[in-house]
Amino acid sequence: MKSRTPLLLLAALPVGLLTPGAAWSQGWDIDASLHQSFSTIDVLESPLGFHLGLTRDRLVGPVGVQFSFDRVSEGSVHPDTYCLHGCVDALLDRTASLSVLRMSFRLGTAAARPFQATLGVSGILSSFKTNLTSTATEQRMDGSRESGLGFGVVGELRLPELLSGVRPLVYGQIERIGPEPCDLDDACFFSAARTVKALGVGIAWSVR
Repeated sequence: MKSRTPLLLLAALPVGLLTPGAAWSQGWDIDASLHQSFSTIDVLESPLGFHLGLTRDRLVGPVGVQFSFDRVSEGSVHPDTYCLHGCVDALLDRTASLSVLRMSFRLGTAAARPFQATLGVSGILSSFKTNLTSTATEQRMDGSRESGLGFGVVGELRLPELLSGVRPLVYGQIERIGPEPCDLDDACFFSAARTVKALGVGIAWSVR
């Protein structure tokens, strides 16, 4: 297991921006979305999960910032032969998850418009985890965890308000994670399939 220190450092970055002052009084948006990802690795081809974000548009001139976190997971059951200290034929429950912590800089139209479009670039820290358990005994047979850095681009469209301060949103993004040196097997996410695409649908609530 690799150190989680980079993830903790990025998680701490919003604290300085959320201290009392002019930036907070001008308003932040809280985003929550259903997040659908796509990758080329067989254990994580089309995982589904959630996305949470904290957004401040036009923080410095036309440039805004967003801190976000999303997690997707996918599982499958298949026959396999597991070998460690000897080999066992069994049905294995294989699950995989990808967690991403992200900081994005955004440029877009004004929030006062009925349709607000933004384009952003992101720096990301990610963690990919797999688990193998026996379906008969529920015993954990194997697993792995990898972490990596990356970058991406995201486009977002916010629709007219439904309620006071609440707007529907849709977004699409593509990200590149890695490279990470590792063996080329199913558990080696950052070498076997480092490009991840995603779509999301959710809401944004303006706190002003």
